Amino acid sequence: MNAATYVFLSFQLTLKDGRINNPLVFIYYNRLASSRLNMLYASSKTHLEKEAGASKVVELREAEQLNMEWLCNELAL
Repeated sequence: MNAATYVFLSFQLTLKDGRINNPLVFIYYNRLASSRLNMLYASSKTHLEKEAGASKVVELREAEQLNMEWLCNELAL
């Protein structure tokens, strides 16, 4: 990927105490080298975070690491 990618993910999660939760997670991925484009995408990211009301925001550094184990670690589950 050569552009910033924004993903909103909502999924059913059973907590340790048995309660069901449906978090809205905002995942941000950016591999751009240009600092000008990075600033542009960062401002868009901030706007999207506020408008969507995501319960968690995580930044993905390498596309290959995106899996459920990584997400649970990022969400401290």
